[in-house]
Amino acid sequence: MNGQIVPQSLGFSNASTTDAEARESMQTEVLKLLEDNPIFSNQFMANQILNHLSTKYSDRDHTVLVYNPISGYNKQSLSPGTLYLQVFGRDVVILSGKMAALPAKVSSTEFKQRLGIDSLFHDGVTKCGVYGCQTSNVGVQRDANWLFHQVESRLTAQGFSYGGIAVIAYGAGLSGRSGANGFTTIAGFSQPRQKGDSPFYFVIELNGMQLD
Repeated sequence: MNGQIVPQSLGFSNASTTDAEARESMQTEVLKLLEDNPIFSNQFMANQILNHLSTKYSDRDHTVLVYNPISGYNKQSLSPGTLYLQVFGRDVVILSGKMAALPAKVSSTEFKQRLGIDSLFHDGVTKCGVYGCQTSNVGVQRDANWLFHQVESRLTAQGFSYGGIAVIAYGAGLSGRSGANGFTTIAGFSQPRQKGDSPFYFVIELNGMQLD
């Protein structure tokens, strides 16, 4: 998606009637939770929403993100059809993935390395650490839409099936909670920090695979 995302319905292009009805119910229930708890923190609401979804929609794994509204161009990009709400002064994103009776497992470190997350931000990388990569080219700019498609193509190339992807600019008061299939990382800092850094949250909900 290019530019700022606007509120959208839950319609998935290839969803069955049953799936569509379940997603409409999910939206109604999440809106009720948000309406009933307007003063609580983003993290509290993320916990409440995931607890509800995990109980009622236990056939799928869920990742819930709650954050403050983001202004500016190309600060976030979401998979088409993602449950995305802008209500009561919050943005809420829910990614859902398929559960598996015997899920494949991969470590978070290996998963991140296979996707090459840090390399998305910096050309001329010389050293990578906990908070990102040192680069010989300062001020390399990447936007959410470009990063989204890079991550999507790398997931496909590595043979990972996923239920949804979210790329969201850092600094939006984002809180979240993931199920067993969810992966979240922050990338984009250079070391030492350079003016012009544009770090983002990367959030991926996998299908039938758990991260250790």
